[in-house]
Amino acid sequence: MKKAPNQLSTAREQELLEAARDIFIEEGLGRATMDQIARRARVSKATIYRRYRNKEALFEAVVNDEVELVAAELSDYELDINDPRQTLRNAASAIYQASTSDRNIELRRLLIAQGRRYPDLCQGARNRLAQATSQRLTAFFQALIDQGRMRPVDPAQAATTFSLVMSGGLRPLFNIRHTEAETRHAEMDMTLFLEGWGIGKHQESVATPQSAG
Repeated sequence: MKKAPNQLSTAREQELLEAARDIFIEEGLGRATMDQIARRARVSKATIYRRYRNKEALFEAVVNDEVELVAAELSDYELDINDPRQTLRNAASAIYQASTSDRNIELRRLLIAQGRRYPDLCQGARNRLAQATSQRLTAFFQALIDQGRMRPVDPAQAATTFSLVMSGGLRPLFNIRHTEAETRHAEMDMTLFLEGWGIGKHQESVATPQSAG
């Protein structure tokens, strides 16, 4: 029996969300229409309305889908407690690559543009992306602190700082990315982070600021 229009396959549902995403980015939420989205997705407008009650509901679905895709990219790295310095360099590189991808930047610009109209949606998206980069790092830093291989600080705050700094901050939003200057900037940030928190050093040298004396 042929599927009813409101029972799209997983693949077709994803195609619809991708098409809607592209239209929202190209036109902005205000100018985007369901007709445009239907044509791009190659489905009828009636089919879309059976799935989503209006354009705003479709926009919310697009944002939630994009956030999960970007969150997966932001957390795609390994953490090795036996080699914390190198593992953090690898994590920083992965976070930077994910943060400066076209998909991530387009999502952030979309959230910024609609932040006032959909504050809860945008705040939830921000929290999910922050969690993606900081959750595992928090546990990693706590393990280093417990082993005396990092200064005793709030591991959650250290993870948040690391994620924000290594992502390039706001610079990627202005297309400042993947340049020699950015590479040098990232290397300096990494050195300051590692040395500032004494990561990878022995317990007697990181337990307190006075221990170096």
